[in-house]
Amino acid sequence: MLEYPCLTLVLWALKYVVVQGLLDLKNKFPKRLNILQLDLTIESSIKACTMSVREKYGSLNRLINASGILSIPNMLQPETTLNRVEKSSLMLAYEVNAVGPILVIRLLLAVTKTVSVEFEQKKDPIVCILLHPGIVDTDLSRPFQRNVPEGKLFTKEYSVQKLLNIINNAKSHDNDKFFAWDGQEIPW
Repeated sequence: MLEYPCLTLVLWALKYVVVQGLLDLKNKFPKRLNILQLDLTIESSIKACTMSVREKYGSLNRLINASGILSIPNMLQPETTLNRVEKSSLMLAYEVNAVGPILVIRLLLAVTKTVSVEFEQKKDPIVCILLHPGIVDTDLSRPFQRNVPEGKLFTKEYSVQKLLNIINNAKSHDNDKFFAWDGQEIPW
């Protein structure tokens, strides 16, 4: 996305994740990339980030929420059997993957230029879709890659290009839809 010179990006990095690649991008695009750290389990942290966006940029044209977690080193591990399920892990995953994004949308609604029925009623509607990136070669998928069929493990760059194509072509009639990396609608 930073290849588009007219875009300024604001990335919210989860407090559990330190990604050197993000810091490298910040150094490469210091005027066009702003990284804010937040904790999706604390509403005041989300509110502080939204206020920072409002003060610095006034509004947003696009929100891409990619904050989901499956594991956090020494804190949260994927459950592979029922014997490994822990309530605290389930609650943390739910807070970050479900509650946090809803709070972000609620707090950013005033900052966005104009989630599904509400969006369509605005003068300048925005689109809310869900995306599945496919199986991407990252630390998240590494423990499960041995079962991935040939040709179905994607590079980050390939997956991002596919998702951006879907995002850039989404229309208001796509609200509430769930799309796979290849543009196919996923029933849900």
